[in-house]
Amino acid sequence: MIVLNGTVVDENDVHGESIAITEAEIPAYEAKGYSIGNIVGQFFAMTFEPHPDGTIQITPRLDSKGRYMVANKHANVGYSGYWLGYLFVGGKRRTIKGWTSLFPNEENRYNANYKKRDAKEKTIEIVEALKGKAMTKVKGGYQLIEAENQR
Repeated sequence: MIVLNGTVVDENDVHGESIAITEAEIPAYEAKGYSIGNIVGQFFAMTFEPHPDGTIQITPRLDSKGRYMVANKHANVGYSGYWLGYLFVGGKRRTIKGWTSLFPNEENRYNANYKKRDAKEKTIEIVEALKGKAMTKVKGGYQLIEAENQR
């Protein structure tokens, strides 16, 4: 059983640190376990830590209409889709079964790209309100334990 911690991150949220370093400092940072990156001549030492258990990551997905618009290059219409959530357990992303049932009014969906931000904010608000609720392992992922079972 995993208790939700109320933290919601998006697909670009990396849990770790990045430090600008000089080329001479590379061996010292590599010895400490940092990964080294180079962007246009600037070196960075980076560490990545898994998100804590109970963190939910949301990521946008195109629905069938959105995929059709992309495939047929109808960008002027915008792309429709939804925000999908994953649960972090043991440093790994796990599927949340019954995700859509958390949004009875389809608050996680957007019918055009310009509405994507509003849907994201509403999704985050709903998911953050689940702080302290428990999820249990089921076939294929994790599922929210119904309120009457959490007493």
